[in-house]
Amino acid sequence: MRKLKAFCRLAISAMAFIALACLTACAAKTPASPPAGTAGFYTKSVGSQKSLARVAELEGHLLVSENSFWEMYLNDETLGIIIKDKTTGEYMRSTVETPSSGDNKNWAGFCQSGVVLEYIQGTNLNMIRADMVNAKKEIELIYRENGFDALVRFEDPGISFALEVSLWDYGFSAEIPQSSIVEEKPDTTVGAIYVYPFMGHSVLGADAGYMLIPDGQGALIELKDNEKRFPSPFISSCYGDNIGLNAAEAWNDYWVLPEKILVPVYGMVHTDKKLGFAAIIESGAESATIEAWPNGASTIYDWISARFIYRHVFMQPTGQTSGTIQSRTERPNRIDIKMRFAFVSGDNAGYDGMAFRYRDYLTETGTFENAKDMSYRTQVDFFGQEKENWALFKLDVNMTDFASAANILEDLGFKTLSVYRGWRTGGYTAGSPALDYSPASGLGGKGGMKKLLDTAKELGDILALDANLLSISPDAHPFESLGSLKRVTGRTYEINTGSMVYPELRYLSPFKSLEAATKSNISASICLSGITSFLTAFKDGSYYDRADAAAIYSQAAEALGDGLVLDEPFAFLFKYGSSLVNMPTGGSDYIYSSREVPFLAIALSGQIPVYGEYLNFTPNQKESLLKLIEGGMRPAFLVTEENPALLRYTNRSDIYSSQYEMLHEQIKEHDKIFRKLDLATEGSAITSHKRSKDLAVVDYENGARIYVNFGDSEIIVDGTSVPALGWEAVR
Repeated sequence: MRKLKAFCRLAISAMAFIALACLTACAAKTPASPPAGTAGFYTKSVGSQKSLARVAELEGHLLVSENSFWEMYLNDETLGIIIKDKTTGEYMRSTVETPSSGDNKNWAGFCQSGVVLEYIQGTNLNMIRADMVNAKKEIELIYRENGFDALVRFEDPGISFALEVSLWDYGFSAEIPQSSIVEEKPDTTVGAIYVYPFMGHSVLGADAGYMLIPDGQGALIELKDNEKRFPSPFISSCYGDNIGLNAAEAWNDYWVLPEKILVPVYGMVHTDKKLGFAAIIESGAESATIEAWPNGASTIYDWISARFIYRHVFMQPTGQTSGTIQSRTERPNRIDIKMRFAFVSGDNAGYDGMAFRYRDYLTETGTFENAKDMSYRTQVDFFGQEKENWALFKLDVNMTDFASAANILEDLGFKTLSVYRGWRTGGYTAGSPALDYSPASGLGGKGGMKKLLDTAKELGDILALDANLLSISPDAHPFESLGSLKRVTGRTYEINTGSMVYPELRYLSPFKSLEAATKSNISASICLSGITSFLTAFKDGSYYDRADAAAIYSQAAEALGDGLVLDEPFAFLFKYGSSLVNMPTGGSDYIYSSREVPFLAIALSGQIPVYGEYLNFTPNQKESLLKLIEGGMRPAFLVTEENPALLRYTNRSDIYSSQYEMLHEQIKEHDKIFRKLDLATEGSAITSHKRSKDLAVVDYENGARIYVNFGDSEIIVDGTSVPALGWEAVR
């Protein structure tokens, strides 16, 4: 029996290696020479015995690939790599060279490993780590002209996978195809995987620079000695929390942030070396978290990484009111890991350079093909109808009828982008989800809506009707809500609104959202909302992970056609949008960040119209205005014809300061400001963004330079006077 088990393990490894070899052969690339000194149980090198000279070595790593910009060195024992800038000679390591004397064995192994596996074994649902230093393993290596492939097998858990690392002009990519993962033991499964978690790390802020986290627009964590003051790291799930699981993921109990991660990007810059990278999760983001650990948060290191989760551990209820047991999800998440480490150097070694790299990636992948109209428009949204309780039934609260909206567009006198919210029968809350074209009769019905749409077209405005394909009220739609989204535990997900009108909301399952999109007969432009900023694992007869949900929501967006306005969308939906609205202008003020930066706005500038949150709802409108100007974003307002006090007994009692009569002069003044900015920049892309104390200097592709003064006193720079809390454009 023991011989049979050994033979089976050997056969599995052989099959996986043959698959890897075939994959490499299909790449049609000439293999380079394997480094010398490969011995012991941990590795067996395979490849041609010609090509690279063996003398090229850097800190125990041997040169395996190079191009016009970079050299890549490999440590064949740990799979750690070094990327060297051929122009400057500066380089970044992916592993710690010498662990601290205070590091325990497991932590030392983690920070010295290129890849770290976490697995679940038997009934013990705690994650067990296997690293490249402490765990018994086998590594099969194949060298290619632009990188290497490694088949890794950890002996104790009986888990193997293929790592493919390739050097490109932008830097390098690292991939782990799910098809390459083999789990030999039925009771042992992959839990999570880290891929080059210590790339560009620092020790106690020894390197000048910062980490970039995708918190809202973006924020920087400065590399400095924190003197052990930081008790916790930044850890957040890409694309928001996973409400399908009723227990926190590993590490999530450290810190919870209100801002969702819209784009799966993070970075590290060493400003003293003028070298850094933007790490872009090209595949697998739906099941990834991003972790940034400033020194003092458990360790002496500054490091930032993605953690790819394959299986979730959650609490399964055993009764209707009490009792739970720990359980794991039915199958691994369907993700292929693909990371792009896009390096920046020289003058581009900063957060703006990282944004340019992300913009390059988005452009390369065809993200902006639907964004064809970059002409300037101010966003002026309308709020139509909501409901309040009255006697034995619910009463319509009409805030802006269709005729009033048409009058407002005519009064403004300039081209706008407008989203009409609460236009359907039932009002804003009960009118969701947008299952059909049914304008509220109390607002003017289909005839009134047609006149409004005709007016908008004559004026050259874009008017989009809000289509929330997620939220549903069981009080308003008792039958439609029977198939509401269920968590992986099998229980329906419910939201307590705190309102007496519609006290509970549920969510449509992704399949129901897709069905609504494919059957949509809304005869107007659409602003897609709800599913644009929501992603979860769910139960619908069988288990579906977040990658499944993202694929379904993508089909729904595609079914709605071109010209979509997207409300606060996650990055995987960008490609379906003609405009992005309700985008964050800042972050969550994460306690360890040194400052916020307009990373996302810079990346999207000149490619697609981007609108911020409603200015009339911000507590500091002047600062919010300057942030929009700094990032090249556009302003947005939500208006009502009636006094918003009428909404105080509805589900939208949060709306205030919205009456058009009080706002129209402010809206017109802001339109003048941003048209002046657009005239200067001509809708081009940002090519440089620098901030020094209160002054931001922003350069554009067309040669325009914008100075933004966040201070309370005048600043004179380059002969230009920039007023306090103001801005100036020069060409």
